[in-house]
Amino acid sequence: MANSFLAQRVSSINSISAICEKIGGNIEEVRKCIGTDSRIGNKYLNASCGFGGSCLGKDLLSLIYLAESLNLIEVADYWR
Repeated sequence: MANSFLAQRVSSINSISAICEKIGGNIEEVRKCIGTDSRIGNKYLNASCGFGGSCLGKDLLSLIYLAESLNLIEVADYWR
C-alpha cells in the first residue's frame, strides 16, 4: 500500500507539472507551496519523467489486481 501511495504522489505532481507547462506556471513554486502544507509535506513532490524501479509499478499493479478480484472496478480504475 505504501508504494501505491508513493506512486500516486509522483503521478499527482507530474500531472500538476503538465498543467503548469500548458499555462506557463512554475512547477517549482507550486511544489514548494504544496510542500508547506503539513498534511502533505514536501517528500516525493519533485516532477520527473515518472516513477520506475522494481517496486512501485509492481505493487500498484498488485493493488489493481486485488481490487479487480474483489469486483471493485471503480477502485481498480482509480488506481489504474
